[in-house]
Amino acid sequence: MVTLMTYDDKDETEKITSEHRNLAKNSFYSILNTYGTFLFTLIITFFIARLISKEAWGYLILANSYILIITIILTFLPPGLNQTLNYFIPRYYALNQISRLKSLIKYSLILKIIFLIPVFFISFLLFIFLSDLFALNLTEENLNLLFLLSPLIIINSLEIIFNSINQGFNKYNLLFILLILKYSIYIGFLAYFFFFLKTITLETLVITNVIASLISFILNFLIILKIYIKIKTDKQISKFSKEDLQRIIKYGIPVRVGKFLTEIWVEIQTQAISIFESSDQITGFNISRTYLSISVNILASLSSPLTISFSRIIAKNGTNRIESLYNLFVKYSLFMYLLITGILYYVVDFFIVVILGETYLVYSELIKIYLFSYLFLIFASPFDALMLAENKAKYIAQIRFYGLLVRAPLFFILLINFGMIPAFYGILISNFLYGIGYLLFTIKIGRIKLNFKNIFFQYIIYFVSLGISMILHIFFVNKWNFLILKQLNLLFFQNFYFLSLIIFIFIFILLSVVFKVFTKNDIENLKGFFNKEKKLHRFSNKVLKILKKIFRD
Repeated sequence: MVTLMTYDDKDETEKITSEHRNLAKNSFYSILNTYGTFLFTLIITFFIARLISKEAWGYLILANSYILIITIILTFLPPGLNQTLNYFIPRYYALNQISRLKSLIKYSLILKIIFLIPVFFISFLLFIFLSDLFALNLTEENLNLLFLLSPLIIINSLEIIFNSINQGFNKYNLLFILLILKYSIYIGFLAYFFFFLKTITLETLVITNVIASLISFILNFLIILKIYIKIKTDKQISKFSKEDLQRIIKYGIPVRVGKFLTEIWVEIQTQAISIFESSDQITGFNISRTYLSISVNILASLSSPLTISFSRIIAKNGTNRIESLYNLFVKYSLFMYLLITGILYYVVDFFIVVILGETYLVYSELIKIYLFSYLFLIFASPFDALMLAENKAKYIAQIRFYGLLVRAPLFFILLINFGMIPAFYGILISNFLYGIGYLLFTIKIGRIKLNFKNIFFQYIIYFVSLGISMILHIFFVNKWNFLILKQLNLLFFQNFYFLSLIIFIFIFILLSVVFKVFTKNDIENLKGFFNKEKKLHRFSNKVLKILKKIFRD
């Protein structure tokens, strides 16, 4: 997906600078980080589904939800500090303001700790004195999960800041290494219990998670300490002034409000399902969100690198390049998202059987419906990145408040009166309206002239491809799929609808070529991102050369 980071010019391809190569590298590791997280989550899900019951899993999700709510609240203290670091670190670095850079890192960490410690102790006291309230959903025997998970309040809150500092210095590769370490330890524990003990208590499961997170956290802290020590400046580190605090708060409050509205919406849905549905339905909702993240993660992983690059470009007075970059991001990310979503539709049942087991096939319909819930929200990622880079974060808060107003009423009405499946259809409808809001904000606030023709054709191609493949699947392709697998004695794969998948991909790619979704000029631009001296990049250029023969001007 490094392909997203180019500039489109009718006359000539612009020279690719070192900054753009950094963006490509950061995007690559960010994608690895995001999909690495997902892959490890699948492995963890595989073990958990076989070590504990659906009901117990639901209680574990609820306990983690309470901890996450506290972590979300902490992001307001001070507000949006991680996004503030993503905004100011690359700017100070680009402008060579080293003294201010070092001061920002030092006092940001101090400020975070000042707020974190009292909130942690208050949370601990709430778990004790409001135990009867928490027991309504968790039950009394599972209340100890809150105390065991409480160290994650400190670990997760500080780790968000550590990761933002690493991102500001383009150290996405280190974050990927820490990710591998953290999940390897956790999965190692789970594998031991699965293969040797065959079962695990919820308490032990939580403790192993905390231990793995703590080890990764300590190493991350040492990395940040090394970065801080290596920052050399001739000037004395400026003291943290009232103006610095005001700058952080002014930038951070609307950013944090926007993210809070998105994050708390997920937790509101979780808690609402726990009240109006059985605990096993929480598991179904959680699995649906996990599966959706396969496609959504491609956008999420590019958001931070895009923000940092926008910020550097604007700091160097390169605002005239923003619209071109923006449209290319939308073009390529939409194409990849639609393709991945179509593929995921035909492997849902196989995913459930392999990762979770056949008993979890009861959630198949929920997962398939929820998979389409983000189709019209891919415009959120580039808009948010641009607003963060232009210091217009208040518009992020505004659009997400609009999103909450659109989504919440319909979800609750359908959930309370009709159940989970109608509520999920309500999410599809409300997210469509939410996506229209993002398009309007992009045009009016972002002052971006979008290529609506390309966007329209991509959606039409997607729905036509998926519609035709689904009709063929229902009438006869599914039968052929089963007969072929039976003949090959591969009925283990009977839930993998490979023929329908091939038909979808073929129609999708064919129509994309026919309607010129991509052109030779796009391919030519992409080649500039690869260094001809590196083997992997030489291979990438050969692939692009082949693609250039396929696509038309």
